[in-house]
Amino acid sequence: MENTEINVEVKEQSFEENLALAKALSRAIDRREEYPKMHGGSFDTFAESFANLPEYREPYDKLCDEAEKLRKEFAEKVADKKEFVQKAREAGEDEIAGLIGMMFSVPKEKLLSRLFKKGK
Repeated sequence: MENTEINVEVKEQSFEENLALAKALSRAIDRREEYPKMHGGSFDTFAESFANLPEYREPYDKLCDEAEKLRKEFAEKVADKKEFVQKAREAGEDEIAGLIGMMFSVPKEKLLSRLFKKGK
């Protein structure tokens, strides 16, 4: 058996591709958060009243799985989360930057630092 070297080129995703993935993650989280509200008003009410009923729990679990799958995909594909958050803020995507920053424990840049960067 011949040992053949396999050349695999890893293509780094563009910021736009990463942003699209982050937005898909945000939408998945929103859907997961809205589901309990549609069935009782709060997560606590949903948990008490509906979470043990398969017809309500299974769709919720699917929403949780979808959000987790996208979170893992983002974690794997975006190596530098801090850089992504900075670029997202620069692009005016503050909500996405905040979500990703919080989710992946990216330290917040001090307001004065951001103001001085904008002034350059």
